[in-house]
Amino acid sequence: MPLLEAKDLSLGFGGKPVAEHVNLCVRPGEILTILGPNGSGKSTVLKALSRNLKPLNGVVYLAGRDLRKTDGRDIARQMAVLPQSPRAPGDITVQELVTCGRYPHQNWWRGSAPEDRKMVSWALQQTGLAEYAERPLTSLSGGERQRAWIALALAQNPHILLLDEPTTHLDISHQLEVLELLAEMNRRHGLTVVMVLHEVGQAAKYADRIVLLQQGRIVAAGPPREVISEETLRTVFGVEAEVWLDDVTNRPVLLVRGLAKKADAAGG
Repeated sequence: MPLLEAKDLSLGFGGKPVAEHVNLCVRPGEILTILGPNGSGKSTVLKALSRNLKPLNGVVYLAGRDLRKTDGRDIARQMAVLPQSPRAPGDITVQELVTCGRYPHQNWWRGSAPEDRKMVSWALQQTGLAEYAERPLTSLSGGERQRAWIALALAQNPHILLLDEPTTHLDISHQLEVLELLAEMNRRHGLTVVMVLHEVGQAAKYADRIVLLQQGRIVAAGPPREVISEETLRTVFGVEAEVWLDDVTNRPVLLVRGLAKKADAAGG
């Protein structure tokens, strides 16, 4: 059974459709990347999958349960969500932020339990932030702050983690640092990851499967080697590129040569 599934979703704002007929499933233990050009509906789809946007039509299921009919705390025990550019109070420490991840597991009549403290400590260790626990979040670098938000999600102990462009505003080394951390949590602990990315090469390197969106519709889905091709890059992203399979990883590698001609980019 899929861990997360969308059936015939139509999504929009103010009655104006942004994405239509979206069908996808997320398998336990995989890294699924939602990829597409700007304005293709990637973040909108992720918002619907996380119950942050009510579909115009269609249903999202979490572990077989209709997301609309599932209690919010129950959802938070299974799913963690990191939006783009999350915000926190300016004076919060790293440990205080990560401790917020334990909220779905707590009851109003008790405070922090030993299990909560254990999970917070574990999350800080996994993200390499244990030595920064007492530091203000604002004192960290961009990459360190993103790891702190991921630590919050790990402390939540979810089955699945949804992230909206987790590498935005980071330099290349910190982008790779974040993606390697997510890949390691997937490999070592079986964490299912769904993330929106805008960088094709990163999706090719880290995703088990890619869902490719164009103008609010899924135009391809499958392993990177089946989705990322010279034709796809030309017609969906409007660029001319060379694509080949790496001999070691069997994943596509690409070299962008320039912009595609408009007729080619439109599929004409």
